[in-house]
Amino acid sequence: MNLSRITVKPRIRNSHESVDLGLIMAKSWWKPLYLSWFIPAFIFYCMLSIIFYEDNWLALLLTWWLKPLWDRAPLYIASRKLFNDDVSVKEIIKALPKIYSTDIFAWLLWRRFSFTRSFDMPVTVLEAQKHSQRRKRLDTLHQGSSNAASWLTVVCVHLEAIVSMGILGLLMLLIPEEVDVNLMSMMIDKTFIVDFLTNFLTFLSMTLIAPFYTMAGFSLYINRRIKLEAWDIEIRFRNLADTHARKLNFAAVCFIFISFFSISTFSNDVYADDVYVNDVNVRTSAPLTPESSKVMIDDILKGEDFHKKKKISGWRLKDMEKEKSDDEVPQWLIFIIELLESLFGDTDDTEKSKGYTFANLLEMLLWLTLAFSLVYLVYRILKYLDVISPTSKNAEADSVVAPDVLFGLDVRKDSIPVNVIEQTMSLWNKGQHREAIGLLYRSTLSLLIHRFLFEFYHGCTEQECSDIVQQSDNKALKEFVVHITSIWQQIAYAHSIPAEQQIKSLCSQWSEVSNNEK
Repeated sequence: MNLSRITVKPRIRNSHESVDLGLIMAKSWWKPLYLSWFIPAFIFYCMLSIIFYEDNWLALLLTWWLKPLWDRAPLYIASRKLFNDDVSVKEIIKALPKIYSTDIFAWLLWRRFSFTRSFDMPVTVLEAQKHSQRRKRLDTLHQGSSNAASWLTVVCVHLEAIVSMGILGLLMLLIPEEVDVNLMSMMIDKTFIVDFLTNFLTFLSMTLIAPFYTMAGFSLYINRRIKLEAWDIEIRFRNLADTHARKLNFAAVCFIFISFFSISTFSNDVYADDVYVNDVNVRTSAPLTPESSKVMIDDILKGEDFHKKKKISGWRLKDMEKEKSDDEVPQWLIFIIELLESLFGDTDDTEKSKGYTFANLLEMLLWLTLAFSLVYLVYRILKYLDVISPTSKNAEADSVVAPDVLFGLDVRKDSIPVNVIEQTMSLWNKGQHREAIGLLYRSTLSLLIHRFLFEFYHGCTEQECSDIVQQSDNKALKEFVVHITSIWQQIAYAHSIPAEQQIKSLCSQWSEVSNNEK
C-alpha cells in the first residue's frame, strides 16, 4: 500500500461524503466493476435457469443468496485502482479462487443478512482477518460508521426494487396500443413468460445497483482507516519532505560531482578492509575477485537468515480433479439428484405437484432453521455457564502469534539491549533524540508483548496498543504507556523534541514497570 499513489484526496469525511465518494468511484471505474460482478453471476444464473426450467425463481433466489461472493471481485479491483494500480484480466482470474474461498461459508450462512456487509467485507477480502482478529478489527472500525453502513444496505435494497419495477413499467409503456397484450392479467395468472421476465429484471436490477453498493461501503471503510491511521497527515509530511529534498537537490548534485572526481584521483583498485561473513568480521588486504565474492555469497546464503521456515495452516478448496477418476460419480452428487427427483418428480396433477414442491421446500427450511436455532441456543447457554471449553480463551491466547514489527518498530525480544536506560540516555546525549525515544518505546512494546503478554496484532496503531493496555488493572503500567505513547507520537509525527527532564522521568518509570510483574 503506497499512500503516495492514492488517487483520491485523503481527508476525513463524514458518512454522507464517504458514500458520495464511493458512488463517484463506481461511476469512474464502472466497466471493470460491473463486468467482474455481472459475468460470473450471469453464468451462474443461466445455468440454474436451465436446471430449474419450470421454477425459475429458484435460480434467482440462489443467485441473490450468493451476492457476498459476487461483491468480492469488484472490491479487489477497487482496492488496486485506489492506488493507481491497473489490474489485468489475467490477474483477476488468477486471484478469483483465493478471493472467493476466503471465509466464504460464514458469509453465506450467519453473516448473509448482515446490514453492514459492504463495510465489513474489506476486512475479510483485503485484510484476510478471521475469527477473533476479525471481531476486534470490526469493533474498532464500527465506532461511528456502522449506522451509515446499515442505512446504505436498506436504501440499496429499496433501489433494487424501484429499478426492477421501473424497467417493467417502461416495457409496458413501449408496447403499442394496437397490440392486444394484457400484462396485468398475465402477471395475475403467473404465466411462464411473465415469471421469467420478472425474475430476469430483478437480476438485472441487482447487477446495476451492486457496484454502487460495494463502492459506497468500501469508501466508508477507507474513510475509517484514514481517520484511524492518519493517512492525510502522513501524506502531508511526505510532501513536505519531498519539497525540502527538491530544494537541496542542486547542492546534492554538486557534492556528488566533487566527490566523484576526488575519489578518481586515488588508486583504481578496490579493497575491502572489513568483510562480514555470517556476522564474522574478516580483515582482507587483497582486492575482491569474482571467485572470492561468490564464496562469500554462498557462505551467507547458507546462514540461518535465509533458511527460516514458517508453518501456515488453514482451509483451502480441494482439487477434485486429482481425487476422483473419470468414471466415478461422487456420492454427494447422487444424493442431490435423488433429492431433486423426490421434490420435483412428475405427478398427474401439475398444480398439486407445484404445491407439494413448495410445501416440501418450506418445510425443509423451517426444520433446518429450528434445528440451527436450538443448537445455537444450547451452545450459548453452555458457553455462558463455562461448560464448553473453559480453557478455550487461554488456548486462543497461546495460539496468537506475537508480531515482530509494529508500525515500523522492531519489537523482537532479542533486538532489545540489556541496558535500555543507559543506551537511551547515551543516544539522547549524542543528540539522537528520535532514536533514543524510539529505543525506549519499542523496548516498552516488547516488554508488553513478552513479559505482560498483551495481544497486539500486526495492524495495530500506537493508539490501539495503548487502548489494549488500558484494560489492564496495573495502574502504573497504564499511566506509563499513555505517557510514552504521547511522547513518541509528538517526536515521530510532529517532530517536537521533549524536555530532557521528561526523558529522565520516562526512564525512571520504565525501570519501575520493568521490575514489576503484571
